[in-house]
Amino acid sequence: LPIYYSKSDEKTKTSLKVIGDHIRAVMHMITDEIRASNVGRGYVLRRLIRRVVRHGRLIGIEGEFTTKVVETAISLSEGAYPRVREREDAIKAELQREESQFLKTLERGEKLLEEVIAKLKQEGKTVISGEDSFKLYDTYGFPVELTQEIATEQSFSVDVDGFNAEMDKQKNRGRESHQTIDLTVQGELDKLAAEIEVTDFIGYTESTATSKVEAILVEGISTEEAEAGTDVQIV
Repeated sequence: LPIYYSKSDEKTKTSLKVIGDHIRAVMHMITDEIRASNVGRGYVLRRLIRRVVRHGRLIGIEGEFTTKVVETAISLSEGAYPRVREREDAIKAELQREESQFLKTLERGEKLLEEVIAKLKQEGKTVISGEDSFKLYDTYGFPVELTQEIATEQSFSVDVDGFNAEMDKQKNRGRESHQTIDLTVQGELDKLAAEIEVTDFIGYTESTATSKVEAILVEGISTEEAEAGTDVQIV
């Protein structure tokens, strides 16, 4: 059934405003060739798309819908900004890809977060621990900002300092396990780079692909095979 702004309650009106405002911002960002990612302005774009998707769910929209909403945004904007129509296919492709991925994340993460909140209610607590919020982020790809938003809606808060501490622990573990390449074997790497064809990057249009192993390196030296348990680099 259609949702009419004038006949909606305040929560629904807020969600409709978020969807309308964010979808317009997203449209212009993608028009300016910004792509969703986990860093910088790409992360801002990803967060905006995810808020649109979640507020769609809050008002009862099931399945993917952002590409339909952006059609209206493009129609309203193309008079002043004709490039949004030129970039229509790119805008819709980016929205569809991000929405599809996030719907899977949202379903898993929301279920776990509901369990966490229910347990805290039984214990008489109102703060989601850094450990729980980091597990949502690390295991399910559930952004801490979204955990905070959902928590606030239910009069809960998130231990952000605890979350950041868990993030720092993971970074430190990564540094400790990081293996650097011995510069003395750079000649071997340069030789491989000259012999192997340039990668055909298809990430803008495909989410999966079949690849061929071109080289195996053990301690920076190319080899035909490696034993189980050996640290290797794969090209």
